[in-house]
Amino acid sequence: MKKLYLEDVIEKYYLNGLVERVKIEITDKTLTTKFISSAKNIVGTLKAPNIELVDCEFGVYDTTQLLKLVGITDHFLTLDVEKHGKIANKLLIADNEYNLEYTLADTMLTPSIPTIDEPEYQMVANIDTEFISKFLKAGKALGTEMFIIEQSTDTDNKPAIRFTLGGTEGYTNKVNFTLPTSTHSKPGNIVKFPIPEFSAILSANKEFTNGTLSVNEDGLIRIKFISKEDVESLYLLVGKE
Repeated sequence: MKKLYLEDVIEKYYLNGLVERVKIEITDKTLTTKFISSAKNIVGTLKAPNIELVDCEFGVYDTTQLLKLVGITDHFLTLDVEKHGKIANKLLIADNEYNLEYTLADTMLTPSIPTIDEPEYQMVANIDTEFISKFLKAGKALGTEMFIIEQSTDTDNKPAIRFTLGGTEGYTNKVNFTLPTSTHSKPGNIVKFPIPEFSAILSANKEFTNGTLSVNEDGLIRIKFISKEDVESLYLLVGKE
């Protein structure tokens, strides 16, 4: 297995440290997991094929440490699990130099994931890598914690989502840009979301073949990616008061 592929899969739920503990299931070499951030404002699911492990389930308690171990390996590695009976207790990682052991956690120690009845979304848009680059650059330049989404129009007067980074006060520095929508209804509400969490989601999914962003004006973002390796990642981000 390619090291970079495994790191990319892990990063899609880890989100730069927002999610540490997860329950992982392997079935027919496909990894699936549901996860929730420590702040409980992101809930997501991940499905990744071509994970060379036998069918099993296990808990990861410290993803930061797991990534550090994977990080010291060469470009290609092998994976295996050590079991006591039916319980997987170690993840074995090896390359041409190292044999690494990562201690797995009891799945009871991983957070329970709530079931969310998704509402109707007033705005739906396809996203591309240009949008991700634009948002990440703007967020980094301003260094603020919050952005605003509202229904608007683009320069051609076509329906669009308007993003405002930098706050609502008139005296603050701001960056504005729009994203064309396929679903749009006016009038609309202004909705606030946290920049660090949204940026972490975008950063973990820079390479993809299909991306969709949906916004509910009561304060919920749904964003889904499918990568060229057929990795599917879905995130629900709750807005700020």
